[in-house]
Formats: sequence, C-alpha cells, structure tokens
Amino acid sequence: MKNADQPITPTVYRKIGENEYRIASEKDIRENAYLSTTSGLTKREYFALHLLQGLCVQAIPGPHNSPERQKTELVPHAIELADELLKQLEK
Repeated sequence: MKNADQPITPTVYRKIGENEYRIASEKDIRENAYLSTTSGLTKREYFALHLLQGLCVQAIPGPHNSPERQKTELVPHAIELADELLKQLEK
C-alpha cells in the first residue's frame, strides 16, 4: 500500500473471539498480536482537505470565487498539492 493510501490515524485492534475485537494494548502491539484497519481518511484525502480549506480561505469573496470555480479550479489544485506533498515526503 502506498503511503498516500495509508490512513492518517490507523485504528489498531486485537481479535479476541470469532467476531469480536478490542482496541489493542501497547503489549499487543509490542508482541505483534494485533490487526490494523485501514479505515478512515487516507493521508492523501487528509492533506487535500486541509489544502483546499486554505485555498478557499485565501480566495477573496465575490463572483470570481463562485462554487463552480472552487469545484473546477481549487479542488483539483488542492489534490495536486497534496500529491506533491506526499511525493516530497517520500524522499
């Protein structure tokens, strides 16, 4: 799994029964007796979300900053920036 696709805050569980799980303890983790889920926001989604938030705040309100512009320009730009950030973090 690529770094970008990993969860920003992974949830770590230990299986305790057929269909029962509990949050893994530090001891479980030290002993590798746990399962880590991949649920929640990915790092890519998390970074893009915050970059988009910043781009929207920076934009001056008015007709040139319509919801349509945000959708067609700002959202793709935020995703592009998130991908670049992840690429730089891989170095």
